[in-house]
Amino acid sequence: GFWIGTALEPYGLVYHPRLLRRLGAPEPKDWEALLHPKLKGNVAQCAPTRSSSSHATYEIILQVQGEQRGWEWLRKLGGHTGIFTARSRDVPSVVAKGEFAAGFAVPSYMAFEEVLAGFDIKFVAPKNAFVTPEPMAILAGAKHPKAARAFVEFLLTERGQKVFMERGLFPITP
Repeated sequence: GFWIGTALEPYGLVYHPRLLRRLGAPEPKDWEALLHPKLKGNVAQCAPTRSSSSHATYEIILQVQGEQRGWEWLRKLGGHTGIFTARSRDVPSVVAKGEFAAGFAVPSYMAFEEVLAGFDIKFVAPKNAFVTPEPMAILAGAKHPKAARAFVEFLLTERGQKVFMERGLFPITP
């Protein structure tokens, strides 16, 4: 029943720079960029009913903009959305492949596959993005609890934190 945060992960936007240029849309710096007219039908997201990160992003937008303006913005976003993926992890995949120009994501979703595979995909955390601690735990009854503990301890070392930082996350330790 216990876990520890191992890194800080921002929620934000992924985008395909070459596809944006081809569409004539600017690289996004904030949530508003998703409503650029040239992105209509080129935004990927996961339905907030299927993804805690998408749901949390909607919550942030509603909190920042207020109920009325927030829902109006989300309705416009729905009109710009070309796909609602089955999983939030799929958003960076369809953006990296150039099927869609931009979408909601967290950097760890793309760090371990698309970026390392050389796809043209970027991440930006808008100024009002939220950040969550990446949880790590050792399961009760783990086959090798000492090795699991050593791994968690490694993640909290300077070297372990640098591994996270190389993948777009922020250190949780000083």
